[in-house]
Amino acid sequence: MTALLALVVALAGVDTDALVAWVRAPDADPIRLARALARADLPILSTATLTETLVLKRADPVAVAAALDLYPLSLRGEPPIDRVLASLAGEPATGLSPRHVALRAFLVGQALLVDGQAVAASKHLANVAPGSPAYAPARYLMGVARVTPPLNDLKGAATHFREAIVEAESSPQAPRRVVREARRMALLGLARLSFEVGNNEVALYYDQQLPRGAPERVEANFEAAWAHLLRGDMQRTLGAVHGARSPDQPHPLQSELHLLAGAALVGLCQVEHARAELDALKRDHTAHLPALTAALATLDAGAKPRALLGAAGGLPEAVRSALQADPRVARALAAEAALTAELARVEAIGADEGVDLAALGRRGVALLSRDGARVHAAVGAAPNDQVATWTRLDEAADALLVDLLEAEGETLEAAIRGRDESGGARAGGVTALGEDWQRWAVDQVWWPDELGAYRSTLPNQCAKGAP
Repeated sequence: MTALLALVVALAGVDTDALVAWVRAPDADPIRLARALARADLPILSTATLTETLVLKRADPVAVAAALDLYPLSLRGEPPIDRVLASLAGEPATGLSPRHVALRAFLVGQALLVDGQAVAASKHLANVAPGSPAYAPARYLMGVARVTPPLNDLKGAATHFREAIVEAESSPQAPRRVVREARRMALLGLARLSFEVGNNEVALYYDQQLPRGAPERVEANFEAAWAHLLRGDMQRTLGAVHGARSPDQPHPLQSELHLLAGAALVGLCQVEHARAELDALKRDHTAHLPALTAALATLDAGAKPRALLGAAGGLPEAVRSALQADPRVARALAAEAALTAELARVEAIGADEGVDLAALGRRGVALLSRDGARVHAAVGAAPNDQVATWTRLDEAADALLVDLLEAEGETLEAAIRGRDESGGARAGGVTALGEDWQRWAVDQVWWPDELGAYRSTLPNQCAKGAP
């Protein structure tokens, strides 16, 4: 075993012996193979083997129960949930215990949702009984199904999201990871529904319930920025934009963040900063609208995302980022990267252990060539129409520049005075926050308010009586 692979195995607690033993003495038991693959840190290949068991041995309750016991529950599709499980929708769950019936219903419902069958997905997910480890995630997915056409039931979706939260906060059922994930995503779902119906205060309340380090936090920051802007709180709008620009996990729609920041800065008559944001929007994003339109047309015509993004000559960075913000591209790239990494591990294990893993490699290549799918983590699963978004942003930026020109002449003196009184809050500063807060270079001064959210200290420089 190479030193690098040995180090990875030692740190991760990976056990390749079970896989090597299976290869040297293979049998017809797919469960044993799936278990060996999982212990060798090959979760996608393991899950694919379990999926085959559920589909091909659907009439064998013993094999199905064993596969369900090993099948990883996930809401983000890691490993990817294979939509072929939707083929089990019409099959009875004969001979299974209530616990296994619930797990099977969750996986089939999830696959149906991935496949775009929201009504059928909701019916199967409703068969997951309280007390099952899949109950909280199933309730969350029922909420997603409710806001998906043709159902479009926001009230029903809110009910299911609340059920997921209550279950996650009160049930001792395992696995806790996916239950906690269901709670966070249900909170984000409730925030989005509240924003959708114009209740910005409630949307912000749910956003603030998300743990500070949650992976959903950057999305909550982005949406909180819109909520703060619509309720007229420009300092908190800028604070939310700041959070969505985290260098560790930046929000994919950076173009829209420029508009949000520009609108808030116009509202504060912060002319210099507002111009910088709106100029960046046009220079770094909407100026490349023709290139984005052409790239999306190529993608719609069947081009593979990886090939498109890696094309010779390259695309402008803003176009690459916009494409990667499209859920279709993001799913394809993530699935391909994860499976490619597993294929590399298979090759390394085979070479280091002196065993023939070519069959596993061929299975991985076959999976790689298929159209992978993941449950969309957001409420609703419509792809982002980046061309329409950039066109809208460009028009909005033009309108804001008109407002900015009108305000500039009226508030220049107040802006200068306000900047002098702010204690030197100038571009290029670095803010030192509490030890549990991220630090990075910013163009204003920021501080965490009493609710733990970022807020800007830039003052309102609009002249008294100015619009």
